[in-house]
Amino acid sequence: MAKASETGLTAQRLLKRLALPAPVLRLEGAGGTAPAGPVTDPRQRLEAARRLLAQLAAGTPDVDEAVVDRIIRDAEEALRKLDGDGEQAELRTGEILGLEAVIESDGSRPVLFVQDGTIDLQTPELNEGLGTYWREDAGRHLKNIERVVASVGAVQLPAFNNKRFGTAFVIAPGLVMTNRHVLEEAAQLVGGVWKWKYVVEVDFRGEYQRTEEHRFPLGEVLFTGPDAIERRVDFSHLDIAIIRVGGDQGKLPPPLTFERSVERVAVRAGPQPPIYVVGFPAQPFIQPPGVGQAPPQAGHEYEEVLERLYRKRYGSKRWSPGLVDAGAGQLAEDERGWIMSHDASTLAGNSGSCVVDFGETGERVVGLHFGGRPRVENWAHVVAALQHPLSGVEGIEWVEGPVETTTETISDNPECRAPSSTG
Repeated sequence: MAKASETGLTAQRLLKRLALPAPVLRLEGAGGTAPAGPVTDPRQRLEAARRLLAQLAAGTPDVDEAVVDRIIRDAEEALRKLDGDGEQAELRTGEILGLEAVIESDGSRPVLFVQDGTIDLQTPELNEGLGTYWREDAGRHLKNIERVVASVGAVQLPAFNNKRFGTAFVIAPGLVMTNRHVLEEAAQLVGGVWKWKYVVEVDFRGEYQRTEEHRFPLGEVLFTGPDAIERRVDFSHLDIAIIRVGGDQGKLPPPLTFERSVERVAVRAGPQPPIYVVGFPAQPFIQPPGVGQAPPQAGHEYEEVLERLYRKRYGSKRWSPGLVDAGAGQLAEDERGWIMSHDASTLAGNSGSCVVDFGETGERVVGLHFGGRPRVENWAHVVAALQHPLSGVEGIEWVEGPVETTTETISDNPECRAPSSTG
């Protein structure tokens, strides 16, 4: 069972993902969200999850239909407890993990492979269940999504079988942006100059079931945040690195544009701003049963099961939509006013991913993803809040456009929305 001190946080976060807020009446100038309350229509989510998990299990040794049934039963029990006890629900580890599998599999926050430079609008993830609410905007912005994914690459080590440990994207001619903590994994600061410990490349393909490569060596480190990250999250530290790319510059993908206004990701009364993330999720750390907790009951070792189920999804370029939970300065610990949180599905390896506006244009970078708390929230630097520290970097294109206030978007749909958060 989860520790008592963690129970409220876990239940609150799961309710936030599952609750169905009241529709927003934007045209009449009124709006708002209902407080997190009883979960409605769970059957659709459970059945959608069962279908996907069964498909994955069919090709995965040691994971059969009986395991999928146990996952769904645990998810059902978690939903029952949340419906009855709300934020005070006491959930066992298996119930939490079962419900996490449902959330990942029910389409509310789909994760799509990028293949041949695009996403498949006909994939079941966008045409079944809650995934259908993302499909219209994905189709409307498809050309711009393709422009973005072309400029996002995997940071990798050629000497170690192209092991991928982060993401980078083109921000100006010859320059890519990633996280300082990604840089720290392969370079060290010596006498004020960054020295690479290994040959490091960025591959702008890295697609699932595709062999084509588009690799460039990383060279001079042009800019970093001033503080060492050292695998720790500190909202006062700027977790950013800008690196010069070698190779044939004429073949480098084009730079992405940056959003100038912090209002693009501000969470106000009304719908939360929709975004998407493009990156290369790496295999997560799997906590063995019994470490740091009471031994799970028989049949509840789902961390290992889910790792086996989703193993083939790691390390390839993926596109994942979601909503902004809090904008710049809206998180309690964000004293610098340069952090946002979002609920798109990400994993380790997504560090350095671009967070992109999914409302007006579908191509403007609004954030630099740098981390999060597993099964809780994701964090990114709001690029509009970084204009001063980035003022010395030539070639970044800053653009500002009107923030939509009347056109219906994905986040208007109550089944995809989560209650607004300000910290």
